[in-house]
Amino acid sequence: MRLYTGAGLPNPDVVHLYQAETGTEACAERVQLDVRRRENRTADMLAMNPLGEIPWLITDGGMCISESVAICRFLDETVAASMVGGAIGTPLLGTTAEERAETQMWLVRLENKVLGPMERARHAAHAVEFYRNTRPGQVHASLRAPSLKQMWAGFAFLDAQLAADGREYLCKISGSGTGGSRFSLADIRFYCLYRFFSSADRELQADGRLTHLHSYVDRVGARPAAKRVFSPRPRL
Repeated sequence: MRLYTGAGLPNPDVVHLYQAETGTEACAERVQLDVRRRENRTADMLAMNPLGEIPWLITDGGMCISESVAICRFLDETVAASMVGGAIGTPLLGTTAEERAETQMWLVRLENKVLGPMERARHAAHAVEFYRNTRPGQVHASLRAPSLKQMWAGFAFLDAQLAADGREYLCKISGSGTGGSRFSLADIRFYCLYRFFSSADRELQADGRLTHLHSYVDRVGARPAAKRVFSPRPRL
């Protein structure tokens, strides 16, 4: 398999951190693309992935799978599942129907309440021209203010959820009492995107009074896999 990716970008880093957590880095050859030079949008690249947005995975069967969550789900059900001896996958996506539904629930919640608004706010202020031709109508300066309001409300929601029962991560452990939680792909996706956008734009940082959210971000960043993936390196 081949993973078309790039260094220092949030969506590729979702896959990189998933692979670091599951030990699946060697399952696919990494092809590094420079998005600043638009290497991801050459005719050859667009023939594989019409959107040209990294990352994407070419499977052994020749299928192109794009979108970071879809790539992680595929790797979880194929490569990682066989490594841990599970019939379904790993705890990162869930080993039961309940756990997998909960992981998906949090992925959707994060996208709707926090990550989508965060990305729109960032692009509305800094990337309107860059995306004018590739994302027509999706990136507009007028989206900055309403997206910030949505994002701040999402931060408050996350902080309240983390505070309610003292959980370490977003997904609870099935049948556990208060505080029991399971590190999942939802945590990976939130951390990678929040880390990237909040470091690039001060208005995208969570309010300092949201102490439970800040402690959660620090907790994810302290994991050995995160330290390996985000060791000092060039970034955009």
